[in-house]
Amino acid sequence: MPALSTPITLSLDQADATFENNQLTISTGKLRRRWQWTGKGLLTQSITRLATGYTWQNTNVTHHADWQLPTLRDENPEAVLNDVSMTISDDDGFTSEHLLVTMLMDYPSEKLQARFCVRVYPNVPGVHVQLALRTLDGFAWDTTLHHKENTDQANVMALLDRGYRRAAFLPVTFGTAKRRAWGFYNNLQYRNDTYTSLLKEHVTDRPLGKLETCDWANALCVETDGEGLGLLKESHRCVNQPGIDGGVFVCRQSAGLEAIGLGIFPCDLSEKFITAWAHWTIVYADTDRDRQIAFKQFDHARFPMSEQYAVIQANTWGSSIGYLQHRDAAGQDNVLRELESCAELGIDLLQIDDGWQGNSYDHWEPCAERYPDGWSPVTEKAKAAWRETWALVCR
Repeated sequence: MPALSTPITLSLDQADATFENNQLTISTGKLRRRWQWTGKGLLTQSITRLATGYTWQNTNVTHHADWQLPTLRDENPEAVLNDVSMTISDDDGFTSEHLLVTMLMDYPSEKLQARFCVRVYPNVPGVHVQLALRTLDGFAWDTTLHHKENTDQANVMALLDRGYRRAAFLPVTFGTAKRRAWGFYNNLQYRNDTYTSLLKEHVTDRPLGKLETCDWANALCVETDGEGLGLLKESHRCVNQPGIDGGVFVCRQSAGLEAIGLGIFPCDLSEKFITAWAHWTIVYADTDRDRQIAFKQFDHARFPMSEQYAVIQANTWGSSIGYLQHRDAAGQDNVLRELESCAELGIDLLQIDDGWQGNSYDHWEPCAERYPDGWSPVTEKAKAAWRETWALVCR
C-alpha cells in the first residue's frame, strides 16, 4: 500500500493515534509506540516512556512483522494493506473508553486476512494489541496429512498444527538488563496455606546469551537503567496450567522480546475472524512499587470496576465438605435457607455453585430432584428478600 496522501489521526483526552507515511504512532500520554508498515505486516520500531523520554528500540531486527501467520514456518509473505480506521470505543461497555485503531490486510499467497487492533487508553502506562485472522476464498488445510504421508510438507504441517507462532514483539536491546518473569497459579482453593504461593516470580540478572525462554509466566519484564518494560499475554494460562497455545516468552539478543503462542491453530481458521491472544505492553520506573502500580492502572482501564461490582458474595459450597454434600448444598432447600442468611447479614449475592444441574454434567437445567419446581421458588425468594432489604434501607 502506498503512503497515504493525508494522515489519519484521532485523539481522546491524553490519547492520540496517527497513521502517516506508512507509520502508525500512538500515545496514551504516558507511553508512545511506533510501528512501521513493512509490506508484510506491522513491526514495532520503538516504545518510549514519556515521563523520562527513555526509549526501547533495536535496529538489528531482521523480521518484518510483530507476528507470524499460523500457517507458515517462516516469516510472513507479502501483504496488502486494505484499510486503516480509527474510532472511539468502549467495546459495548465491556471496557473503558479508548481509541480503537484497526488495520485490515490481506495475505494473498496464504489466502488469509488479518485484522490488527490497537486499543489506546488515555493516561495509562500501557497499550493493548490484538491480532485476528480469517480465511479467504481458496484456503485449504489438511489436518490429517501428517498421518497419511512422510513428506516435507506433511512434517511442516504437523509442526504448525502445534501452534507456537510469534504473537507479539518488542524491540529490546538487552545489554545488562535483568529479566523478571511472573505469573499466577490456578486451583487457588487448594493454595490457601502458608506453604503454597499464589504468585511465582523469578528474576535473572546474569548476561543474556543468544536465547532465553520462559514457558510458565503470564508476563515478562525487562528492567535496566531505572526503566522497566513489560509484556503480558492476556490469556487464561497460569504457572501450572499452559492453556491453549499459551506458548513461551523469548528473549533474543539479536532481536528483542517475543511472546510466542497466538492461541490460533491452522485448523481453527474459518471465514469468520478468530482473535489471537491479546498482549499488553507496559512501561514503568524500575521499582517494585511503580511496576505494580503500572500494571494495576492498565488493568483498571482494561477491566473497569463500578459500584455495581463492589459486592459481597456468598457461595453454596461455602458450608459443605464432601463431593455430594457440595452438590446437595446447591439444591433448593439449602439455597432458600442461605438467601435468608444473606438478607440478614447484608450479603449482596448468593452464587449457586455446582450441583443445581445434578451430580453429573449431562444436561444444563435444574435437576428435578433438587429443584422440583425449577428456578421459580428461588427467584421469588430472592426478589422478596431484596424488596425487604431495600425497604429497610429506605426507612
